Amino acid sequence: MQTKIAEVAEGIYRLCTFVPEIAPPAGFTFNQFLVLGDGPALMHGPTFEGDGGAALHALADEYDRRILASLPAADMPLAA
Repeated sequence: MQTKIAEVAEGIYRLCTFVPEIAPPAGFTFNQFLVLGDGPALMHGPTFEGDGGAALHALADEYDRRILASLPAADMPLAA
């Protein structure tokens, strides 16, 4: 599984995850968008249960970490 992160507009990021194991041989791509505001937030479709939900939360945490690490210090959101 590979995730690419691209800033598509100022403060808006596209997170694209290709999963070859879904619908082989073509695979499947999940697209998510992160919009920076007072604090970063990752939103996605329906709520998932079981291991899928845990995996999505872990993925969201990793996206936050990678995107925040790429921001200049002046653009870092303030912790509440």
